Amino acid sequence: MRLRRSLQNTMLVMLVSVTALGISFYLYIRWFMEVKTGLQDLARTLNLDGDRVMAPETFSVVFTLSVLVGLILVGLSVIYLYYRKAMSLYRMQRRFIRSFTHELKTPVASIRLYLDTFLKHELPREDSLRYLGYMKLDTERLSDQIQRILNLARIEGGMSPLALENLDLGEKILAIHREHPRFEALELHIRTSEEGFFHHVDPDLFAMLVTNLMENALRYNESVRPCMEVRLEKVKKHTILRFSDNGFGLEKKDLKRIFKRFYRVDPQGRAPGTGLGLHLVDHVARMHKGRIRAESEGLGKGSTFILTLPIRYGGKNEKADSAHRG
Repeated sequence: MRLRRSLQNTMLVMLVSVTALGISFYLYIRWFMEVKTGLQDLARTLNLDGDRVMAPETFSVVFTLSVLVGLILVGLSVIYLYYRKAMSLYRMQRRFIRSFTHELKTPVASIRLYLDTFLKHELPREDSLRYLGYMKLDTERLSDQIQRILNLARIEGGMSPLALENLDLGEKILAIHREHPRFEALELHIRTSEEGFFHHVDPDLFAMLVTNLMENALRYNESVRPCMEVRLEKVKKHTILRFSDNGFGLEKKDLKRIFKRFYRVDPQGRAPGTGLGLHLVDHVARMHKGRIRAESEGLGKGSTFILTLPIRYGGKNEKADSAHRG
């Protein structure tokens, strides 16, 4: 609330300043024209040379002042644009706080409910194990949200230097899918242009990127069988990975915005979220000197995230390097 009030005060001051500046400029021009007319009448009355009375220096001063006023107006316009961006970020932060609070409170409330059940009732072992499984899933969900915030702070703070390793990306993606029990509900298909698809990446950061894309494919999906297809290919000097899912899909206006911090396609939508997952994905891609973009044919038609990474050492050398390390 305090930040919002401060921004509103800034906007008010800027509008008052622009108005005052405009009025001053108008009065100045009006005054100058009246003075000019008076001087010309005086010159004619006294039979003086009008060119000497209206010296060129006078017009140069007027021109200089006009340029300065123009620059001030441009500066105020820039301030206004930054104000608009700050307000937009402020609104996204508020949505993030609400979403993140919900993401934290929901698993905590669920765990507390199960614990109260254990304390008040003698449960058969089968029910106990089932409830413990639910509690474990809620704990993992809570841990993931906290870890996501910590990862963002570490990456944006420059505390995650790249530690590149030559990895078989197809095998790495399959391993990530196997290691996370929640991804059992996601059907995964890997398509590669060559067997043993190697590339130099940071294993931990690459795992973070893939995990976020898989979570998106699951969370924003109402299909009976959520699935993701990953295509890996090398085009000239780039490695290209296409992550395609059968989820909600995206509108054209959201294809670039979804990588912004705190941005959510539908803040009041069916699937909760914090708006940080794809922002982290974009950060990881740029840390590898690559880029990621989104494609979709529209709502209900799934999404494709295309990760493009530069080949640092060349395809054959990467394989040879991997064999040498082995």
